[in-house]
Amino acid sequence: MDLNGRVDRMDEELKLLKNEIKQVLLEVQEHVLNIQSPFAGVGGAGFMPQPQPQNQIVQEASVAAPVAAPVAAPVAAPVAAPV
Repeated sequence: MDLNGRVDRMDEELKLLKNEIKQVLLEVQEHVLNIQSPFAGVGGAGFMPQPQPQNQIVQEASVAAPVAAPVAAPVAAPVAAPV
């Protein structure tokens, strides 16, 4: 095999190794971020609190008697961990 063919083959193998290393590093980073997340035990980093049952009670009560519009519960946005 000539020298150019060997260099081309090694270049392709190097590109494959580089992509595999990048993929492994991304998986490690994702795992570390999931471990450090304060929401890791309650549904992951994208956890959004469910509406409280009180909202349903207020809505049912508003049918029987006029009441001021219910106030929506505040929703906390997930905090991104520093990289």
